[in-house]
Amino acid sequence: MITGEKVILRMAEKEDLEFVYDLINREENRQYLSVYRPMSKKEEEDWIAGTAQKATAGTDYTFIIIDRKTKKQIGNCGIHSIDTIARHGEIGITIHPKFQNKGYGPDAITTLLRFGFESLNLHMITIAAIETNKRAIHVYKDKLGFKYEGTLRDRKYKNGRYYGSAWLSMTRDEWEKRKEGVNDA
Repeated sequence: MITGEKVILRMAEKEDLEFVYDLINREENRQYLSVYRPMSKKEEEDWIAGTAQKATAGTDYTFIIIDRKTKKQIGNCGIHSIDTIARHGEIGITIHPKFQNKGYGPDAITTLLRFGFESLNLHMITIAAIETNKRAIHVYKDKLGFKYEGTLRDRKYKNGRYYGSAWLSMTRDEWEKRKEGVNDA
């Protein structure tokens, strides 16, 4: 387990099946994810099993986000597509709607950044958001210190329309400065 100020990140377990099934099948969550359709329980069960295999291989670390106080599941997050040569990974996060806007997302991402830079020795971590998710882009850039890289046009297809994908990144040096309270912006 990895502990943040408000959250605990732990590997997904079989007992998380109902929670992740509900999380991915909420249309309000899927609108911001790469998943385009509802998922079956069998697919989610296979997904949970696959997270352990990928973590063992060192290519992907997926966690269930737990509220430190209540011990309830509130979302999932991870560092994905890890390139061990370039030392790069991509963060993804989903918070259950009833737990959004309570500071869990920024704390979970900060905890992931610490894990990625300090435990996995990554050089750069990126995060992407569909261009219409202005709230997420604001949090990543203005609250967490990610640098805006650019928007890749027409990368996501949702509800009969194409959308751009905004990409942001943070290097280990930027992480170290953020930890020390130095702001280069």
